[in-house]
Amino acid sequence: SVKKETANMMRKNIENHNIVKEAKVRAEEIIASAQRDAKAIRLGSRDYSDEILSQLDKEVELQKMKLITGLQANLKFFLF
Repeated sequence: SVKKETANMMRKNIENHNIVKEAKVRAEEIIASAQRDAKAIRLGSRDYSDEILSQLDKEVELQKMKLITGLQANLKFFLF
């Protein structure tokens, strides 16, 4: 119908308008920037987690060695 054709023609004119094109380009730039930021945050949080787990592992190892040393001292005390 003429009404549909007119609506389609108007829609195409709007889509081809420079403001709409610029808005689409800007939207793509914003999305790309957000994706880069998200990736940086993911990598940063992974590095932070690795550092925390590494510190925890060192602390567990230290406490384990203290426990073993204490047990050995007690064992020597009871055996001798």
